[in-house]
Amino acid sequence: MAGEAVLARVAGAVAGALAKSALARNPGAGLAAKAGSPVGWGRRRPDALGEEETSRLVRRLSTLRKGPWERLPENEWRAAGDAVCEVFAATGTIDQRLLFAADLDPERLRTELLARCPEGVVERAGLGEAGAAAFAELLGAACLHIVEHATSLPTFAARADVELVRRSGESQRRLTELLSRMNSTPGATEFDERYRDYIARTYGRVELFGLTLGCAEREWALSTAYISLKVTGGEEARWAAELVRASAPPLSKLQLDSRSGLDPAELVRHQKVRTLSLVRCTLSRGLAPLAELPDLTSLRLTHCKASDREPIGLAPLVPLPRLTVTVSMHTPVRGTELFPPERVRIRTGSGTYLI
Repeated sequence: MAGEAVLARVAGAVAGALAKSALARNPGAGLAAKAGSPVGWGRRRPDALGEEETSRLVRRLSTLRKGPWERLPENEWRAAGDAVCEVFAATGTIDQRLLFAADLDPERLRTELLARCPEGVVERAGLGEAGAAAFAELLGAACLHIVEHATSLPTFAARADVELVRRSGESQRRLTELLSRMNSTPGATEFDERYRDYIARTYGRVELFGLTLGCAEREWALSTAYISLKVTGGEEARWAAELVRASAPPLSKLQLDSRSGLDPAELVRHQKVRTLSLVRCTLSRGLAPLAELPDLTSLRLTHCKASDREPIGLAPLVPLPRLTVTVSMHTPVRGTELFPPERVRIRTGSGTYLI
């Protein structure tokens, strides 16, 4: 019986805090102290947590006592209940403004109630670790019931609509203010233009996977690339490849991945390329044609091999004075000794380089 008395005191404290507010006394959104009832308002206005709701709250709280806190000493249970009553007494009024400030979140409501209560409520109640946990769960269950009760009231929908309109308006005002401050900031327009140019340069390209167009690369500028989705092979495929070659701008970087039977002579037309990466490619012939690329300064060979299974010869590339060759350990090559040491790097499996 003592445990039931504790729960009754907690439910009474909750009911008292709600009774002090105009949570459910008048129709409408509760924006005026004495709002007139609209025509056809025939529903009975519920009391603020009446006897039936109070009994339901007591039943909800009693499940805690019969469940996880069944072995909690009676004195700790009473002290936890008294501490919850102290929190609601310090809060004073629980109205819709407080509930919406907590975003109708029981956990945030619990935090708000504790913030309004003088510090040290657990210590004043003399609660141990288990008692403090029981206090937190009792308070959380009470806050959950308050939110459920408030959202079930006839006035809740109207008040929620008002709150949504206010928050939307506030967000719009803050966004407008932010845009105004950005536009008035010196250099904001120039920064916006530079940022747009950066995005266009970085992401303004299209790359096709699983589509072979002869010797054409797989990546093109979005502003100039056009490939018909009806291309299936034969003359149409060759026509589309020529169209891409004609429209593609000069490339400074080129990476070919998973190309079988790649002829390096196909790459000679890219006279402006400086960085060339071949990944998982099988070469149908040697690298000698690449010596015709005057601007080539970096060549990366990763998991590449020759179709005749012989090591890939690097000797034809020695005349390129600025060329640096980076080779993975899984790419067999020969002729590295013909290069100055600083121009050849052999990448090991651990990510380090042998020079």
